[in-house]
Amino acid sequence: MAYLNHGGLGVAPIPVVEARERKLRSIEADPTRFYMRELDEAVAAPLTAVGEAVGAAPSDLCWVPNATFGINLVARSLMGSLEPGDEVLLTDIEYGAQVILWEWVCRQRGATLRTVTVSGVAGAAAGGAGAAAEAAADAVEAAVTPATRIALISHITSATALRLPAGQISRRLRALGVTVIVDGAHVPGHVPLDVAAVGCDYYVANLHKWFAAPRSSAFLHALGPAQARLDPLVVSWGGTDRSEPLARRVHFAGTTDPSPWLAVPDALAFHRSVLSPARPAARALLAGAAAGLADLGYERIGRQDDDLLMSSFWLPAATDPTRLAGRLVADRIEAIVTAHAGRPVLRVAVAWYTTEDEVDRLLSSCAAVGRAADKARRRSSLR
Repeated sequence: MAYLNHGGLGVAPIPVVEARERKLRSIEADPTRFYMRELDEAVAAPLTAVGEAVGAAPSDLCWVPNATFGINLVARSLMGSLEPGDEVLLTDIEYGAQVILWEWVCRQRGATLRTVTVSGVAGAAAGGAGAAAEAAADAVEAAVTPATRIALISHITSATALRLPAGQISRRLRALGVTVIVDGAHVPGHVPLDVAAVGCDYYVANLHKWFAAPRSSAFLHALGPAQARLDPLVVSWGGTDRSEPLARRVHFAGTTDPSPWLAVPDALAFHRSVLSPARPAARALLAGAAAGLADLGYERIGRQDDDLLMSSFWLPAATDPTRLAGRLVADRIEAIVTAHAGRPVLRVAVAWYTTEDEVDRLLSSCAAVGRAADKARRRSSLR
């Protein structure tokens, strides 16, 4: 399998999988001891390691299974403050599951969901990365009205693989009294992250993608006053006293398996020793894939100078996305064929294990689909 979807579900390397298995075996040796006497201390230590990696105080963090869960926790806690006529602001390049969530929230509260278009300016090459970031921040700020209460933005978008200026947007919108939530699902381990410097009210991110931790390991960051607005999605022995740290209220939700969290320090060590040194080679492979796809008529979405390990491309007009997706699966290539703004998109992500041969296989499959489309077009023109 040529796995070119690391940005989707990630891949936990063998040393990290083995670390998780050791943690799980230790729990199973005496579950009563672990859950009743050791849980709080056991999950706090790896959370400290996460804080060091992402620029956050451990007291401002709590574990969640994934970014979607974390944003649901924030949304369901804040929705009670929304009233009819209030507005929630999203951009046009948000993750689909978040759009569904906030549509539901607004329906429940009689609020209005508004969308600001930033895809064009965020991906613009003219003027360089700084000008594009400034234009994106300007667009989001201009969309704020006196009724805007909450804004959700992605730090790195999913389908389009674009980086938004989360820090600029957070500072501008919070100055206007807007609560800002940042979806950082694709950020930790992918690009340098200083959560405190981003300055948003709530930052939620996965660790199972670019930090290569086990799935079900993610964090929610909230400063003390912001934590006091949140309630756990599952009310259990941690209670509901908002004066207590959020971590204390969410970490013991019954017998949830914490072994993915406990293995995160092993993933961080693997990232330091293997992933970071392999980054230049992976970036070169992505650049080669982008060049090869451009030769086949695929147009990269966004700037060419991004330091990301995933990129998205508009499909050539004649390419059937269903046929392309089927061909990739048949050729044992995992790369995502999705859509944005009504147009089909191919997203390619590379990692430390990606090889040049796998990139060549992707290009060969895309070329074969293109040739088939050309033949079909020629046959149609002869009729």
